[in-house]
Amino acid sequence: MISSHTLARLVTLEALEQGGCGAPSILDISEGRGRGGSALETRIAAWHALSAASLAVRIHHGAHVDFYDDLRFCRAAAAVDTVLLSACESAHSVELSAMSGCAIWPMISTAAGVLAIESMAAAKGVARLVLCEQALSQALGLEAGSEGEQRSLDIWRARMVAVSCAYGLAAPVLLAPCVRHDRSIEQQLQLLGEMGFGGQIAE
Repeated sequence: MISSHTLARLVTLEALEQGGCGAPSILDISEGRGRGGSALETRIAAWHALSAASLAVRIHHGAHVDFYDDLRFCRAAAAVDTVLLSACESAHSVELSAMSGCAIWPMISTAAGVLAIESMAAAKGVARLVLCEQALSQALGLEAGSEGEQRSLDIWRARMVAVSCAYGLAAPVLLAPCVRHDRSIEQQLQLLGEMGFGGQIAE
């Protein structure tokens, strides 16, 4: 998992072929509090001054006590232009997140989330959907590593691609382990591309 205050990058096949990691970078502030307030804001500003890339931030879900603090932080930090909304389950949470002034990427990781995919895709401010496969598998009670798990997850992959296309969103991305034991990262990204996904966020 991307740990709190750690800069990571959205992995895309194009960026990999060009020898880079691609943008945007992702800062996770959804894992616990302690983000350092002004110290973290200074860190982001300094990082942004040294890079032409934009910065994305993963925040707490809409029911979390820190949700509104996260939104205020994202709105105040000029470097942040994309918000990844953890465990998103409703269009209302998406619309609240759009108050940050950033592009919103709802992260789908629960049964309620998959049932609300279309309404979230239609919500103001949404740019892309994120499928959190490992968390969703656990939420649905699937057997990890089984053929049945893969078939079930393929259904939700296809649904997210179809919904994204229907609502004019960018191709969805997958949140998953960077490399599976049975294929290289290049093969994994190639497969995702063939399925209509735009890339992967490595756990």
